[in-house]
Amino acid sequence: MFVTTFDQGTGTAGWCWCCDCQRNLAATGMAVWRDLRRGGAVLLGPTVWAVPNLPAVEPLVTRVKGLVEQANGTVLALVADGRAVADTARLEQLYADARAEEWSEFRADCGKYLAELASEEARQKYTLAELEEEEQSLDRLRRWFRELRGRDLLGSEATTEAATELKRCEAAFDGYANNVYAALAQPHPGDPRAAGRLDEGSI
Repeated sequence: MFVTTFDQGTGTAGWCWCCDCQRNLAATGMAVWRDLRRGGAVLLGPTVWAVPNLPAVEPLVTRVKGLVEQANGTVLALVADGRAVADTARLEQLYADARAEEWSEFRADCGKYLAELASEEARQKYTLAELEEEEQSLDRLRRWFRELRGRDLLGSEATTEAATELKRCEAAFDGYANNVYAALAQPHPGDPRAAGRLDEGSI
């Protein structure tokens, strides 16, 4: 397995990892794959990955090397860079495309969340149970946003767009929550408070 970190104009070259896992290959390979994916690495081939050459990648380097060595494998870390400017640009584009795809999925889920809240508003379904469910969905979106932002090391424009969508979701939830609390504060038929108001109105 090769894991390459590429230079993005920082003046520093990247690393190339050659990982040899002969024992416990399946389990170790899956663990390494999950770590690389979570770290934002781009799969270039069957066992070739690339990530930007930034200090934030250091923890990923340490984790992957540790996993491979625990399986009695070997890791060879080498310096690597694009042979030509076009090669580095291609790597950057592949990385940007991977992030854009993830952010696109995130924005789609934000759209579904906003549609769900709009539906509840239209039906005036103002209950604490529904409010709690919507809050849990919003928390999931927030966690997902933090996860994607943490591995978008080059800071793509999609990050800003996604942040705007998340704010829309938060604003919509706040509006829905206010309506829920207002609805719960209204006396229901048979409530002594409602009877008292009716009596007062008849005097």
